[in-house]
Amino acid sequence: MCDVFNGKINKGMEKPVIGCLEYIREYLMKRVCNVMKEMKNAKGPLSPTTTNILAARKQLLHNTLLSGMGETSIKSQELCGISMWWMFRNQTCTCRKWELIRIPCRHAIATLNEMSKDLEAELDIYKWVHKVYFLETWKNLIHLRLIQLRGDPCGPKWNVPQS
Repeated sequence: MCDVFNGKINKGMEKPVIGCLEYIREYLMKRVCNVMKEMKNAKGPLSPTTTNILAARKQLLHNTLLSGMGETSIKSQELCGISMWWMFRNQTCTCRKWELIRIPCRHAIATLNEMSKDLEAELDIYKWVHKVYFLETWKNLIHLRLIQLRGDPCGPKWNVPQS
């Protein structure tokens, strides 16, 4: 995250400190406006990127076969021969994708799809996604907008002795 932010403010780093801070403020205000536009166009409860990630993982389900269902874990076998274990109590998978970004991996999605075929088990894929990816969380964060300070645009004058 820091490298991405540093890459975005490279142009501002060439300026003096105040100019750099002003550049960062302008960049963040533009970013907030872009996020607000994305939120208006988003469909569903998740952010657009998260929706795309889940859709891509759902498309890969035809390569995953489930076997070895236990009470706390399920073994999934991929067509290429790789086996993964998904533990639903810990919300972990041996592929570790779920642990890294807190969006269910394709093994977890395959298992949830299999479990949802049981009429008594009402499993919603969205309850397995971390709350940071929901639009509602975004809306709560957007209220913390950056505001411009009132006053002299160049700041107060300081009586510093010139030596």
